[in-house]
Amino acid sequence: MAIMQLARQISLASAPRALRPLASLQPIFLRGRSSLAGQTNVIEVTDQKHYEEEIGSATGLSVVDFTAKWCGPCRAVAPVYDALSVEHPQVKFLKVDIDNEELQEVVGSAKVSAVPTFNFVKSGEILAQIQGADQAQLIANISKFQ
Repeated sequence: MAIMQLARQISLASAPRALRPLASLQPIFLRGRSSLAGQTNVIEVTDQKHYEEEIGSATGLSVVDFTAKWCGPCRAVAPVYDALSVEHPQVKFLKVDIDNEELQEVVGSAKVSAVPTFNFVKSGEILAQIQGADQAQLIANISKFQ
């Protein structure tokens, strides 16, 4: 019963307000970097073999964005992720759509339980995982592990 009362209190009108902090990520990060807007070096992974080839051929840090087209926070952080891929060309940036049937084994082995999830991988080992669209943690981990 308490769940039903809580559900009634949450309205669709409040959802956009809740997402406003996420929408502000792009201007904060891209301030003074307008030349990066719209550019990307992100590799969209198509299947498990492609994922294994990309991770296996990486000579340094790889950042894997587990995302979904229907995910609002994923869409909000995407321009930041794209800009980071341009700013850090020595890091390999991958994007994995969790709804792609060809990638379900990759998603399962990465222990993804929420989107967006970012895995930081080096030499085939997951060094760290971030759940959520936390731009500060994303930037900090790239600096820490590269």
